[in-house]
Amino acid sequence: DLLQDYLPFVIVGCSILIVLIVISCVTIYYRDELKLWAFAQFGVRLCDCRNKQANAADPELYDAYVGHSSKDEFWVHQILAAELELSEPRYKLLLHQRDFPRFVNSLADTIMEGVECSSQVIVVLSRSFLIYEWSKFEVRSAVHAALKDQRRKAVFVLLGEIPKRDIDPDLRLYLKTNTTIKW
Repeated sequence: DLLQDYLPFVIVGCSILIVLIVISCVTIYYRDELKLWAFAQFGVRLCDCRNKQANAADPELYDAYVGHSSKDEFWVHQILAAELELSEPRYKLLLHQRDFPRFVNSLADTIMEGVECSSQVIVVLSRSFLIYEWSKFEVRSAVHAALKDQRRKAVFVLLGEIPKRDIDPDLRLYLKTNTTIKW
């Protein structure tokens, strides 16, 4: 008799529990897609909390690694690096052509090495970067590997007008989910 009185409550409670478990599992499995969808639809960054104490215990050598095309080297050195390294507060930049000896490692290894010893990644995105750098498999795979780390965000500096049709879909995704500055 007691079981018949509480049987509907037990069934409803178990059903709600099962539905909550399924929703939780789906949310955890598709968390990256849900974050991207929320940002694309509403401009909201979900769970953008970084472990500040872990970064304080493990200081990087450089404030930012700057990836760019060799065709944009003059602009990067004369404008971007000059502004960031000489103004207050001073930032310590790791520039690919300036700070890495030529042909020490493969290009992908050099990029990953630069990203690992920097707290931020700056990518100067220009037409020449898309034509000469992004078309190289090793550059593309190194950028993918560097930005796969959820703690590391990138800043993309759009240098000049770049039509959206010229930008690779993977790169478009990075532009949506990271800070983008138009120069």
